[in-house]
Amino acid sequence: MRERRKPVSWRNVCVKLCILKSDGRPDTGMAYKIAYDGHEPADREVRVRLGLRDICSKCHRGFRKRTVRKMTPARAWWNGLSNAKQEKIIQSLYQLRDVKEL
Repeated sequence: MRERRKPVSWRNVCVKLCILKSDGRPDTGMAYKIAYDGHEPADREVRVRLGLRDICSKCHRGFRKRTVRKMTPARAWWNGLSNAKQEKIIQSLYQLRDVKEL
């Protein structure tokens, strides 16, 4: 008598390969896209588990680092300004440059 196998679900595939969402649940949509649509995940850990290289096979560019750059205090100050204040500072810098060129 032949033994019947249980059908494989995308959830089981995700759990086995650790393809998880940020909250820890299996990402069945990504597993399907990887299998059928040729999707390349950007998560380095998933790429390592699947045996993929760190560069995209289509465009040959490397995937971004996992760490996020911290914003410098000067950039945080600039982003906190309103658009009108930013424009005023830019205009004053252009005027200062024009005075120095004379």
